[in-house]
Amino acid sequence: MENRIKVMVFEPLKEPYIENIKNVPEAYKSIVEGETEEVRLDEKTLLICNSEGKEKELVPNRTIGNDIICGTFFLATDTGSDKYASITPMQAQFYNKRYGDAEVISQADVKYLSQIGSVGIGRDTVYLNNLSMRFNEEKIDFKKVAASYKTEDKLEAKELLKTMHEVFCSTHKTDCVDDLDTVGDEFVSLPAVIKSDKTGEICVGLVYVDIESSGEHWGTQFAFSLGFYGEDGETMPPTVKAERDRIGSYDYWYTPTFAGDIHVSFDDVPEDVQSMLDYAKGIEEQTQGMNMNSI
Repeated sequence: MENRIKVMVFEPLKEPYIENIKNVPEAYKSIVEGETEEVRLDEKTLLICNSEGKEKELVPNRTIGNDIICGTFFLATDTGSDKYASITPMQAQFYNKRYGDAEVISQADVKYLSQIGSVGIGRDTVYLNNLSMRFNEEKIDFKKVAASYKTEDKLEAKELLKTMHEVFCSTHKTDCVDDLDTVGDEFVSLPAVIKSDKTGEICVGLVYVDIESSGEHWGTQFAFSLGFYGEDGETMPPTVKAERDRIGSYDYWYTPTFAGDIHVSFDDVPEDVQSMLDYAKGIEEQTQGMNMNSI
């Protein structure tokens, strides 16, 4: 275990910075000015903050997912013990991009969150962070993914969807939406196959659904040639806007199971979509293995 570690410190109203500290609880408490609490951001990264930040009305610092963190906090790498490891350059770059900009947040905003019953940053935020970190680690080439939409086997698109499904399952510890604890997480991002009503073109994406209202659809992130983009065409680069325009209106089918969704039917899934869903969930591999064993 390292005697000293590099952590990423976030003070209210300031840009984050890297600090070298002793790897001991006293140093952690000194940064957050009190007893510490861990908040998981992804499978490797922990946010360590003051456990009584809201109660003591410390200065509101950053909005993280469904929560507001009050007081100074820092990021470090989880080791599975009561001590941490240094934050990596990739983690620092990722979270600087996510939360680097200082925010002006009032105590009224903090109290409003507590009144509506917000509980923690939400598992969906952790899923999206895990997904982005995996994309960075595997250096996903979205241009190849977009090009594969037009191929017969759609292999790169299938591999991307498989990664998204695997990360969903590892984050939520289930592949069934009905099993999720909805406290603090009424909306969930689901890895999906999207099919254009107009052209029949396919792409991979994330659909954002309300799991407390029978799966009402609230938005989509499309995996296009330059990465993931939402519905707002005005903020898209021309290349991406052209890809979005080709999709037009669409249907979608996601990889997790969700019996409570009354808006999506899996009774008559198009063959090309079903092939992608099966690949993502490993059903194709299982079927091929069964066929091989029967020969």
